[in-house]
Amino acid sequence: MHPWIVNPAGCGGRELLRGTLSSSRLPFKIGVEAYGVELKLALVAKGLGLGLVLPKILQASPFRKEVRVIPVSDFRPRVSTWVLHSPQVGKLSGPISSFRATLKQRLLNGKSQPAKRKRGTEKFADPRRLVQRDAQVGLH
Repeated sequence: MHPWIVNPAGCGGRELLRGTLSSSRLPFKIGVEAYGVELKLALVAKGLGLGLVLPKILQASPFRKEVRVIPVSDFRPRVSTWVLHSPQVGKLSGPISSFRATLKQRLLNGKSQPAKRKRGTEKFADPRRLVQRDAQVGLH
């Protein structure tokens, strides 16, 4: 069993990972709690544990060649994002609307609407990847 390199308590990604592993009756052993993606990737590259990272971030990281991506087909994280504000926003209504629209577009990867799939043909693109170095483990 390899430990995980995760953000400190309170991180949504950490809780998502913990809950997913727990529901599959898999252990969640924390090796290192660290802030910052590059620090976590450096620790993974040193062989200190497993990490979770977005593909875009890994592609831009100087550690991308020092870690191995483990494709995981049954890990489909769902994240909810809310834009909260007071009912009386006054002059901020324009910037809030613009922020909401931009956020929605970014979360949908630049698409104006979520992709529609025919029933029974769903293929889930995993927006996150597990990375590790020199260990042969996987999630079953």
